Amino acid sequence: MKTAINRICVYDLETGHKGVDKDNPITEIAIVSIDSHKLEIVDEYETLVAPYKDEDHYDEDTAIYTGISLNDIKERGRDSKQVAADIKSFAKKQTVSSKKPILAGHNIFGFDNPIFEFFLKDHKSKISIFNAEYGIDTQMWAYLRWLSAENYQLGTSCAKADITLRNAHRAMIDARANAKLVIDMLKSLRGAGKSGADEKRSRETFEI
Repeated sequence: MKTAINRICVYDLETGHKGVDKDNPITEIAIVSIDSHKLEIVDEYETLVAPYKDEDHYDEDTAIYTGISLNDIKERGRDSKQVAADIKSFAKKQTVSSKKPILAGHNIFGFDNPIFEFFLKDHKSKISIFNAEYGIDTQMWAYLRWLSAENYQLGTSCAKADITLRNAHRAMIDARANAKLVIDMLKSLRGAGKSGADEKRSRETFEI
């Protein structure tokens, strides 16, 4: 039976502050689409998002952390209504044989998804432009794959998979690295991943 999933949209958000409240404003978004059959990156979308909340929603410490200042998004950000329309078009473009793409990302269940869903709803759209029945959180997968890792941050998980991640905390850099991580993990699940020493280490670290 063929999979019901043809495209996997790996995405990452940068936001105005570090809180996980759903009305945390998005300052940057990047989406990387993977062909789930070929396990290849086939499309990308990224943009800075112009301010659409009061300025007190944008924290200076977070701007330093992400490297995205309020001035940056004022000068170079795309209007949030247009961003929502772009995302809807991108999701439609990734719909193959009437099968919507699923979302993937690192800690999306705990952070990105609620903010992303609220953003779309606030802009007269819905998370259902993607296939919300499924989803991949690579942080959760990393918990299962590397049982004794020092932490499960994206950078650490990528290093475990021999994927280079430099200049993290910008949306497209993180999304591209995470897309490679998704591909690596799917290859492993399909029996084309690493073996030998890596497999031996996994057995040795598994304790009952």
